[in-house]
Amino acid sequence: MNCLGRSFDRPPFVVSCSCLTASLFYNKRTSFFCIIGKSLLLNHAPSAGFRYTKISPHVVRG
Repeated sequence: MNCLGRSFDRPPFVVSCSCLTASLFYNKRTSFFCIIGKSLLLNHAPSAGFRYTKISPHVVRG
């Protein structure tokens, strides 16, 4: 599954990431979240099938 993400600690940069089985990917250091479909998932507890994990997003200027 492909998804889009956004880095919230900087101006609106679009980043790409890899999502596995509807998982929420969150990088604490860069405050990076994945977007599953068109729903932006923020501050969700690791429940309902979502889990936190560190990733190294590739920043792409949109």
